[in-house]
Amino acid sequence: MGQIDFDGSNSTVKADVIRGQTGTTVKLGGVLDTDGNYIQTEKGGDLTSASPLVIDTDGDYFDVTGTTNFAAMTVAADRQFTLQFDGALTMTHHATNLDLPGEANITTAAGDVATFQSTGSNTVQCISYTRADGTAISGGSFSSAGRIYLNTQQSNLTSGSATKVLLDAESFDTGSEGDPDTNNQVDITDTGTYIVAAMLGWTNTVAGKSYRVQIYVNGAAVLRSQMQTATGTGDFEMPISGVVSITAGQKIELYANSMDDASTSDVAAGVTQTYLSWGRIA
Repeated sequence: MGQIDFDGSNSTVKADVIRGQTGTTVKLGGVLDTDGNYIQTEKGGDLTSASPLVIDTDGDYFDVTGTTNFAAMTVAADRQFTLQFDGALTMTHHATNLDLPGEANITTAAGDVATFQSTGSNTVQCISYTRADGTAISGGSFSSAGRIYLNTQQSNLTSGSATKVLLDAESFDTGSEGDPDTNNQVDITDTGTYIVAAMLGWTNTVAGKSYRVQIYVNGAAVLRSQMQTATGTGDFEMPISGVVSITAGQKIELYANSMDDASTSDVAAGVTQTYLSWGRIA
């Protein structure tokens, strides 16, 4: 007897048919080595990270190359497979599409290994995750955090109206949510509770005038700070921060308002002078 091929039907082979048959291979969609007393698994070809990540059928252990974030996988139902990550990317938690430990996003590192089970077509649960550095995966660890800032001075704000600060550079962004190049805002991808903090640097201010800084979420002000200058002109910085509930798909923006006809004031540029930062805490 050379081999028995199970083609997916509910076939049953009695033990005495196989017992003692040297050189027999039973194919169960993979390789079962009856002479070696173990079930043999296969390493497939490398997977290039993409959104969604496509799981190939040439094995059940894969290296994931590249750094493209993803929130879903393309995979048939009832497969168990292991991924080793070759670099840093973010897997976004989803209750059904990609159920991750602690119900939180995971940012991978080179050498991290995770095992997944597809409980349905394109429905995946991570059943084991091991970090290369040995640290544990725990709930409450979120990848959404970053800072965008004003790199080019914004001049002559319109007096009496809230003006969007055109934050045009980025310090860091663990969840790839900052948009300093096109819309000068933060596009939140993970629903939760956030601490949002900003600094607004004023220059060319007018004595005795009022100045305001506001943080907007989805087009509405949620945090505001205001002060009035004393005698003389000069530069000063206004901090603002608070805890805000934000839903995936909403945006965070920074607005400035030079009031009382103080139309000559400018917003100062610099990574520590004018910025907007965010981080999910729950």
